[in-house]
Amino acid sequence: MGGSVRTMFALVSPWVFRGGSLSLALLATVGLAACHKPETVDEIRRGRLRCTERVERRRVNNYWWEVFVDEKPFLPEGRETNKVGQCQASRNPDVEVMVVLLGDNCWTLRLDGEKPVFTPIDKPEAMDSIEQYKSAKWSCNGHCLVWPTQMSFVDRNEVRKFSRLPSDFISLSPDFKTAVTEGVNEPENNKLSVRIVDLETGEVNERTLTRANNLWLLDYTNGVEGIAAHFKWERGPDGKDRLVYPVAAKPGESGNGRIRG
Repeated sequence: MGGSVRTMFALVSPWVFRGGSLSLALLATVGLAACHKPETVDEIRRGRLRCTERVERRRVNNYWWEVFVDEKPFLPEGRETNKVGQCQASRNPDVEVMVVLLGDNCWTLRLDGEKPVFTPIDKPEAMDSIEQYKSAKWSCNGHCLVWPTQMSFVDRNEVRKFSRLPSDFISLSPDFKTAVTEGVNEPENNKLSVRIVDLETGEVNERTLTRANNLWLLDYTNGVEGIAAHFKWERGPDGKDRLVYPVAAKPGESGNGRIRG
């Protein structure tokens, strides 16, 4: 049972051997304390930052996260506990930033030298903090979060607004001027597409792809970051990055209701 529980039994043992209902009550209390001891569910580490997910009494779904800096509890200003609602980080281990859901805001936690910096993230339009947290998509190799109307650079607290994206976000170009979003998925026509969005003008172009050759676009095992890793970009004559892979389908490769070999 562990040292602490054995100690508790040692403290109540004189009552146990006297018999009676009080002894049983004390034993039940000790047993419940052992059963309800918080357990670690998950842990995220980025440099000197750590988030640990904890649970107590799984049957009532009592989960929370605890935040640490240099293995010491991090207490946001005005709070007396290091407990938060949710915590996440990008897949890039070199980006030492945590994103935390606490109260009415999403926050970034990072270090500026030796000093922890805890900053609220601007809310996208028509979103509360819970929706903001759940809908955030990591991009920029882990340096930014993207929503339908804005991106936020988590390591420098910079926000860029743009017109609402036409569909679910997948990726950003290296110069942050173009977004790729989801298009159609038509297995019966061997057809997939992506939408290429100019974030400066709002112009949208749809690129039709051969579905059989691009099934990786449907693999969300590693989130949109995993899909975006397949994209290839080149600098165009206008100075903007342009998507060169995946390539558009050739005539006859899609839209005819069957898959060509």
